[in-house]
Amino acid sequence: MWVKKESSILFLTTCTCGYVSTGNFPSDVSAPVQYGNNLIALIAYLSSRQYVPYARLSELINSITNISMSQGTIFNLLNKAANIVLPIYEAIKEEISKATTVGGDESGVKVKKENFWAWTWQTLNATYIVISKTRGFVTIQNTFPDGFPNATYVSDSLSAQLKTNAKRHQLCLAHLLRELKYFEQVFCHKWAIDMKVLLQRAIKLKNTMTLEQYNEPLEERMAILKEFDVMINKTLPEEVSKIFPFQKRLKKRKCQVFNFLFYPDVPYENNGSERAIRNVKVKQKVSGNFRSERGSEIFAILRSVVDTVIKKGGNPFNSIRFAINLAAAKKEFMVNR
Repeated sequence: MWVKKESSILFLTTCTCGYVSTGNFPSDVSAPVQYGNNLIALIAYLSSRQYVPYARLSELINSITNISMSQGTIFNLLNKAANIVLPIYEAIKEEISKATTVGGDESGVKVKKENFWAWTWQTLNATYIVISKTRGFVTIQNTFPDGFPNATYVSDSLSAQLKTNAKRHQLCLAHLLRELKYFEQVFCHKWAIDMKVLLQRAIKLKNTMTLEQYNEPLEERMAILKEFDVMINKTLPEEVSKIFPFQKRLKKRKCQVFNFLFYPDVPYENNGSERAIRNVKVKQKVSGNFRSERGSEIFAILRSVVDTVIKKGGNPFNSIRFAINLAAAKKEFMVNR
């Protein structure tokens, strides 16, 4: 049996001779039923990396370990794991704030059957995800109040994204090409076709450029810029008036379309951010709506850590387990010192 005596927990066992032996439990053991760090790490990994929902997690753990735990217990363990890796999550945010190229994106998610938004900011080596009630600029302002003063910020044409403070912006050409494909299919107008071809030429040039060419006067690059300048100032007929706002946007943002041809670390698309957001959508598709705001926050924290570990070439399960074991070791050290 076990008893609590003052601030410590004692384990008592009685020998057949009647002698009672006592011993201290580890400092992190504070209840008659308690789950080990390896199991907590496994649950965090299965939820954030493999997208296993609570009900199936409960069944899976019981099938493998013969340990029965409710969905409420699983939530509590995930909450514990998220709190433990929170310093890593904040360090990811700090790393991204100092990067020279950052991608940003957002997508709708359901939390408590209400419309929320999943936001991500990412680099080649890190991913940071938050869940917000709004798609407005206030989310960016609250998360990165200083913006990205050292970075080229890659995004779609959402006004909130374009308002973000950054050294420079790069519009996602994949988004622009999708719009042009629609115009081509609906209007079959030469302007849309020619603009699409021009952007594809720029992408092809990017894929063949050497590091030295970014700082050299490149003839093909200058030809693309001149042709683009002519096209955005061209007068289009009224029958394709739906293209007018798109053309006007390109004219207003012309300095943000081809930054990728001047900086080697700047991509021409925002696929990295879309992949990060897709993980949230897959989780929701497999598990359904997030049942609470805290549940969505837990997934955002854990998934940010998992994504970042993968990008850095690490093992996400081992990394989560290491963080949890380290936190337990620190706690025991503080108690026993």
